[in-house]
Amino acid sequence: MIRISTSPAKRNFNTAIGAALVAGGGIVAALAVSVLAGTKTGFALALLSIAGPIFLYVAVVAPLVLPFGLYVGLVPFDNLLSLSGFGTLTKILGMASGGAIILYLLRTRRALAPTPPLFFWAGFTLWSATTAFWAMDPTMVWGQLTTTLALVILYGAISLFPANQQAVRWTTIFVIGGSLCAAAYGAYLFHNGTDIYYGSRLRITTETGAIDPNHFAAAMLLPIALCLTTLLHTRKLIVGVGNLAALVLLFVGVTLSASRGAILAIGLMTLWFLIRSRARLRLGVLLGLAAAAIAPVIAQTALVDRFSEAMTTGGSGRMTIWRVGFQAIKRHWLLGAGNGNFPLAYDQVFLQTPHLNWADAAWHRGSHSLLVGTTVELGLIGLAILLGAWVAQFMLLREIPQSEPEYAFRVALEAAMIGIFFAALFLDVMTFKYVWLVFMMIALVRNAYYLRRRGNLYA
Repeated sequence: MIRISTSPAKRNFNTAIGAALVAGGGIVAALAVSVLAGTKTGFALALLSIAGPIFLYVAVVAPLVLPFGLYVGLVPFDNLLSLSGFGTLTKILGMASGGAIILYLLRTRRALAPTPPLFFWAGFTLWSATTAFWAMDPTMVWGQLTTTLALVILYGAISLFPANQQAVRWTTIFVIGGSLCAAAYGAYLFHNGTDIYYGSRLRITTETGAIDPNHFAAAMLLPIALCLTTLLHTRKLIVGVGNLAALVLLFVGVTLSASRGAILAIGLMTLWFLIRSRARLRLGVLLGLAAAAIAPVIAQTALVDRFSEAMTTGGSGRMTIWRVGFQAIKRHWLLGAGNGNFPLAYDQVFLQTPHLNWADAAWHRGSHSLLVGTTVELGLIGLAILLGAWVAQFMLLREIPQSEPEYAFRVALEAAMIGIFFAALFLDVMTFKYVWLVFMMIALVRNAYYLRRRGNLYA
């Protein structure tokens, strides 16, 4: 790792970290006041008075710590954090993060030049909005589009941010920490027989939301890649042991979800590590240890049964959905049926499609595929823009050679992109924050490398 001497930027960053810890203590204190006083108003006032000013200070000085760090840590819990009339807590934190980062860029006047992926994502958003002119139901276009627009704006702010290695390191900690909390919480619920369905498959639910098992597992792919690359390159025993334990816990989370797509995605990620990493022998040993540790867990889940019945169920009905989807593509192949209009296009051709198994047939389904869903909704034009954006995102780190310290992050993030893209072949993912988190981390690593090569270590 690079040695970074004391500088004003580093001192500000360290001060921000300290202030963030104080803010966290303020939250705990506010919670204690709430418990003792027994009123939500008391909790809100205590939280505002203790943590509010510190939170605001950190947001101005180091927006990647707060609110972005908090946003990153809560991404795995996104669907559980619904706020009546305001969407989710992560949505609010995402908007606050984007605003804080943009304010920082304006205040410091140190924004970097935009990179090709940002133009592709802007074009993708614009094309999605344009489909409202010919959509089957124009009102359905805006539901997903507002989420996509917010994510693109946040990504744009991150892609312009002059990050350094310290910022990358702390973001990595937030990513892994949030996912570990989610995996541990899921393991706790599973162990207590809570939130289990479909023959021992974890599905976390609350009164306000639920986390789909497949998305829960897909959200673990990025932290798995980051833990694995740390294990392959660290020389500190305590760091290695800690990351190995974290990797096992993340694997447990994926296993409890019994997501076939995520398991296969991890296999592809491992293959990419074997091809690109310089520590192949250590990789084999580590994966062997992790596999041995989670073997007893697999027997308690539905994972083996789900793989054995994949052909008979048509991928839990996906083959039936895709067969209808291909019929819809024939009608809307060029311009698409409109952003967010897949269920309507699906219903339009449902009865015109031969069904091999009517037990799996149902009306008004989601596409369960990034490629099928995008082609139906946005046509081949939209699909080309989307694939161009993914390729441009993947190629953003190509300038980092093997001799550079950022190369380890390059391999990890490329592996995470490959894994999530594979999982997306069986899921609708473009409005999920864990996907964009991969894109944001790629942008941060690229910017840190770019500025270091320019000799600006303290951006």
